[in-house]
Amino acid sequence: KDGLKKYDIDYSWLDPVFDGIEDASKRQQAHAIVAQLSAGDYLPARVEITLWAILGDGERALAVARQLEHGEVFEADLLFIEQFRVLREQSGFLPLMDAIGMTEHWDSVDCHWEDDGLQCSNPSSATP
Repeated sequence: KDGLKKYDIDYSWLDPVFDGIEDASKRQQAHAIVAQLSAGDYLPARVEITLWAILGDGERALAVARQLEHGEVFEADLLFIEQFRVLREQSGFLPLMDAIGMTEHWDSVDCHWEDDGLQCSNPSSATP
């Protein structure tokens, strides 16, 4: 809030969205707020994908993550944290990894995606 306030940016949406993250009975309102912010192109992709994932909407999180294919800057490591599991469970997750070159990298170090994790014949080779 302080960061947004410092730059005179509306932060009134933060509390209802975080309430929805913590309280399932308020989740629908949080979804509506994030959808409205998204439609207005208010949220940077890295923020929007995080909110959708934490709110449990893997389909919308993946739709935003697909922007990585077109050069969107995003900390791709975040795609692999526990809170993003809902995104990794989407059928489009592995095609996204193909599109951004992750699968090619994994192949080059003798690794492959299995279930919800990277499997490598030499685990230390997974680190770029």
